[in-house]
Amino acid sequence: MNNLLLNILFLSKSYLLGSILPSYFLTMAKDEGLIIFNSEFSYFQEELNEFYPNHRLLINLFDGFKGIFALFLAQFMGVNIFFLQLAGIAIIIGHKFPIYNGFEGGKLMPLLKGLIFFYLLNYVFINSELLINVIFLFIIFGISSHLRILGNIFEVIGSLLEGINIFFNFYQHPYTPIFELFIGIIILLNLIQLFSRESDIVEKQNYNTKKKAQKLEEEELLISLIMCHS
Repeated sequence: MNNLLLNILFLSKSYLLGSILPSYFLTMAKDEGLIIFNSEFSYFQEELNEFYPNHRLLINLFDGFKGIFALFLAQFMGVNIFFLQLAGIAIIIGHKFPIYNGFEGGKLMPLLKGLIFFYLLNYVFINSELLINVIFLFIIFGISSHLRILGNIFEVIGSLLEGINIFFNFYQHPYTPIFELFIGIIILLNLIQLFSRESDIVEKQNYNTKKKAQKLEEEELLISLIMCHS
């Protein structure tokens, strides 16, 4: 019973850890009207990427390492393997649906990459020859964000090859099913990005139009207040 409570408590902590979104607090610090444009939260993240490239790197590193940290912590604490797998899913749910932001969360890709590196490092402990594969995939993930369409293609190919390699070498390992699931999600997200860039441009233009309208309303309100006081 105590072990069950410990595992459930760890799942709750994993959700809370996953829900920590640095990009949310940075956009709040910029005072960009995050609450009004809650549904377009991802575009605030893109603004941060554009104007604060160092923040982008820090945000991605934080999102990636929080997944690695949580799962290694679960492993260290002796959490049951079943609940350890659920902890990875709990982190994803927390990241994508944080309760404090109306269940509107951040982008999954950096977090998913961190999670699969946890599993890859465990495979390396079993077979050190896989270290080359891990470094190769790390390089692909590192450069792909700067290559747009080519980056998506490289990530799909690299993830697919790594998924096949792990499946044939560790198909009996208890981590492999969830690893393959996360690899599949990464491939799917890259394919979605690859085939939906045009619609993303339209949505971003709509977002920018709303933002300009909001600023115009704020300026008109400020002018009205000045006129009233004068």
